Amino acid sequence: MMKRALSLLAVFCLLAAPGTAQDRPDDMSTDEAGLWYKMDKYEQAIKNSGAVISDPELNNYVRRITCGVTGEEACSALRIYIIEEPIFNASMAPNGMMMVYSGLLLRAESEAQLACVLGHEYGHFEQKHSLQGWRKAKSSSNWMIGLQFAAALAGLPPEMGQAINQVGTLLFYRFNREQESEADQIGFSLTAKADYRADECAFVWKNLIAENENSTFRSKRRRGKWFNPYSTHPLPRDRIEELEALASSYPSGQVMGRATHIAAIQPFLQSWMEAELLARDFDSNIYLFEQLKLRGFPPGMADYFIGEAYRLRREEGDTARAFEMWEQAAEAKGAPADVHRALGEHYRKQGRNKAALAAYERYLVEAPNAEDRALIAAYIERLKRKIKT
Repeated sequence: MMKRALSLLAVFCLLAAPGTAQDRPDDMSTDEAGLWYKMDKYEQAIKNSGAVISDPELNNYVRRITCGVTGEEACSALRIYIIEEPIFNASMAPNGMMMVYSGLLLRAESEAQLACVLGHEYGHFEQKHSLQGWRKAKSSSNWMIGLQFAAALAGLPPEMGQAINQVGTLLFYRFNREQESEADQIGFSLTAKADYRADECAFVWKNLIAENENSTFRSKRRRGKWFNPYSTHPLPRDRIEELEALASSYPSGQVMGRATHIAAIQPFLQSWMEAELLARDFDSNIYLFEQLKLRGFPPGMADYFIGEAYRLRREEGDTARAFEMWEQAAEAKGAPADVHRALGEHYRKQGRNKAALAAYERYLVEAPNAEDRALIAAYIERLKRKIKT
């Protein structure tokens, strides 16, 4: 109870304190300057990687939320990069570089939930957690090497040296978990101060737990259920409890921003959902795509990709399930043209020539510049000949 009370007091103080950006170190011989130099080089590599989404509207959207959370003055020093990668993540480097991954944008239900994550990452930046970790890693490494050397001189077995290394690593990462809790508290306070629904912060982790629990992979299903001493984050359920305690103690703002979030990422929905399938975690994909439909995304798009996940999973009955989802998607709002190609392929293999012809023709109408246009046109001519005979 005392720990929770202190946490709540810390958030109360943060609610009244404006965020401030960090200044570049003047003395280039310091370890902080060294870390900035490394991050500057990494940022340049990110710029040249081809993974950055440059769309102006999406970048303006993410920057608007970030600046609302951090404040305009602090935000002016930040460079925000949206990375096209199907990973639930965002990160912030000590030189003011923020990376927001497409997997996070896809999973966030609203502006409020996105604000929670961006506020959390800014909390790491504001408290210089990266620099602390940098220093801790170097000092811990030197300390552990010294202990292992002393153990060897004393004639202790090699296993003792390994144990020393494990204990040192445990202590180092325990400190990081405390940093994560501090960043959660800062993220909550900044989200609330920006008038976003900070009580949505807990749902970020609830949704992630549910997605993991529906994973194809056992290791992912177990994530968050068992204590891992080397984890750099608190267990998700612990974070939920702390964030819910904060939400019950302080006003959390009014803005949800669900419709504006959906509108902002909808142009990228198809490519991002395609990327999610590459991990081959099809049970998790099905769960996520079903949730997107429930949240208000175009049902035709969601149903098509649920069908794709079934097709790729290839368990017993999945072909029929995929076909059912595609037929449902074809008549729903927001279906991609690809659903008609998928139906055409299915009908053609079944020998349903007229249905295949209609589906292929609709595909080319909706996707006149399709890369496989010549192939589909050849299928159409072949089907016409079969139907005539």
